[in-house]
Amino acid sequence: MKNIKNILALILITIFAISCDDSSTITNPDLIGSSKLLHGTWVYDNFTDDITTLKRTVKLDSSSYGFIFFENGSFLERKSSDWCGTPPISYANFSGTWTLAGENYINISVGYWGGITNYRIEVISISDTELKIKYYYPFYNNLN
Repeated sequence: MKNIKNILALILITIFAISCDDSSTITNPDLIGSSKLLHGTWVYDNFTDDITTLKRTVKLDSSSYGFIFFENGSFLERKSSDWCGTPPISYANFSGTWTLAGENYINISVGYWGGITNYRIEVISISDTELKIKYYYPFYNNLN
């Protein structure tokens, strides 16, 4: 009888823990476009196996890569301000636009130190606090 009570208690605790999980992680491509999770400021956290992880913040870091997705389709990317990638690296903000490209892809058109660049981002996963993406270069219209 004691074992049954312990098993029931464990089941109830598990159900309670699952139901209290309020983190929103979206991996379904159809939900990214309708989600407000994408809008906001994201700053570089790490890079592993072609996947870039960014963390949500309130503002861009003055000495690190990051970007902002605005609800109106505007895009602001903080990145290297010149062609040289040798430290110390100087950062600047570059304006651009973003559009959904079906499924879980986002097309980006943004300035950089040499003009305008176009690339595609694949959203691997997104939550309230973390965005995992993969970059595709060159010009996104050449991608399948």
